Amino acid sequence: MALPQGVRCFVCANGNPVDPALRYVLEESLSEFLVAVGRALGLQARRCFTRHGGEIEDVGLVMHNEVLFV
Repeated sequence: MALPQGVRCFVCANGNPVDPALRYVLEESLSEFLVAVGRALGLQARRCFTRHGGEIEDVGLVMHNEVLFV
């Protein structure tokens, strides 16, 4: 089984860090990533933050194994 290419991260709905979803950043733009993450979490994702409160404004800024809140 081939693993997806891309940075591995974990995404959570804002305020619900209990059950993060594993996600690989395969998209080239933040808007595409937010649509995919929103679909996976069942919400409309508009913004994305690190666990320390920094806003992700480019998918190239997502670090391997990072926990993100949308």
